Amino acid sequence: PGRLRLHLSYAILIIAASSNGYDGALISSLQALPAFNDNLGQGISSAYKGLIIAGIALGGVAFFFPAAYLADRAGRRFTTVLGGTVMLVASVVQAFTHGAAAFLITRIFLGAGLAFTQTSAAPLLNEIASPQHRAVVGAFYNALYFIGSITAAWVTFGTLASLRFNNWAWRAPCLVQAIFPLLLVAGVLAVVPESPRFLVSKGRIEEARRVLVHLHAERHDGSGIGTSAAYAEEELEAITASLARDRSNFSYFDFLRSPADRWRLWIIVFVALIVQWAGQAPASYYLSPILGSLGITDPLQQAGLNGGLQVWSMITAITGAAVTERIGRRSLWLTSLGGMLASEVAYTVSSAEFQQDGSHSAGLSGVVFLFLISGFYSLAITPLAFLYPVEVTTYRNRAQGLALNQFLVFLLGAFNQFVNPIALDAIGYKYYAVFIALLVVFIGVVVFSFPETRGMGELEEIERVF
Repeated sequence: PGRLRLHLSYAILIIAASSNGYDGALISSLQALPAFNDNLGQGISSAYKGLIIAGIALGGVAFFFPAAYLADRAGRRFTTVLGGTVMLVASVVQAFTHGAAAFLITRIFLGAGLAFTQTSAAPLLNEIASPQHRAVVGAFYNALYFIGSITAAWVTFGTLASLRFNNWAWRAPCLVQAIFPLLLVAGVLAVVPESPRFLVSKGRIEEARRVLVHLHAERHDGSGIGTSAAYAEEELEAITASLARDRSNFSYFDFLRSPADRWRLWIIVFVALIVQWAGQAPASYYLSPILGSLGITDPLQQAGLNGGLQVWSMITAITGAAVTERIGRRSLWLTSLGGMLASEVAYTVSSAEFQQDGSHSAGLSGVVFLFLISGFYSLAITPLAFLYPVEVTTYRNRAQGLALNQFLVFLLGAFNQFVNPIALDAIGYKYYAVFIALLVVFIGVVVFSFPETRGMGELEEIERVF
């Protein structure tokens, strides 16, 4: 029963990432729907459209720090349920909005709910996971983001094919979005326990012991499956010792107080920069106009390519999550960033050729390189985006570290989503030169400052790296 509950808890908490994935693909897919564009209003400016797309990031930015505070005070479990409930209500209301302003407001509320779920669900997943599972399960958390994005892309493709000019072509996919937070809230309430690390931090030692014995006493130790309450007791002792070293309340300024915490802060910041500025963002949120610039203007073709892109990205993300413990985090980061650099250079060249002479082969090559950019991004950046910040922080600053990381991700995302349509309209493919330069910087940062955490099952073990 304990093993079953543990595995169900993994699946339920991963829904938090999938709900984020649904929104990312949804807003990209909706832009290909004539009825959706009519609902926003004809002649809407690129700046206003960018603001609408950035709405979820704007809502998240405002609530990540309160979410971290709540996760440490009320618990990871309560915070996840609160965020999921807000997202559930906002998803239903969004499906029945009229006009650009109302749609923008619901996206801001979705972002607020997402701030609470993202700040609490990923730490909860890592903190209840057994040491044997933690790294792989932590990597799969964001890799399965694409369950949501694939669902959104193909639901929208279906409504476009059958209801192209009907308002339900865009309202139905918005309503389907509510399924993910509904499953998350119901699953957490019914199955997922509280983090034993949170329980220990509040002096609830016996509750923490019961959770660890129930979830981890059955283990695979290489010679078969056996029960060992002593094994769970060892975990409890390690958690208690780690928290006993520093019981003071953590301030964000404490990230500056020691070399180890400054190193953690450096990683937290650069992971956020890599997530948003490696060059994937334009294709994630503005695939339709990018495909249009390559000569693919049919909405059904655009929707089909978006659906295929999500499937391809999920395959590469799962591959990266599966091998993260075999080849290590650093090798995975460098493979991803190096592949993106080569692909973005090739995409820029193909786009330039298409703009100059309208070459059909150059346009098709551009689409292929967009798929390669997404594939290399998903290989490492998707699975490590949450796993790595959770790994390099301690319990004392984990919620704050992830909140700061996600605050920066959403802030940079809001900037990207507002600026990208303006930049794409103004300079088109040349915009990718910015990301090419940044990728060179990111590769250097990983080489010289990202530590290896492969093979360290317990989160407390990673603390020794710093």
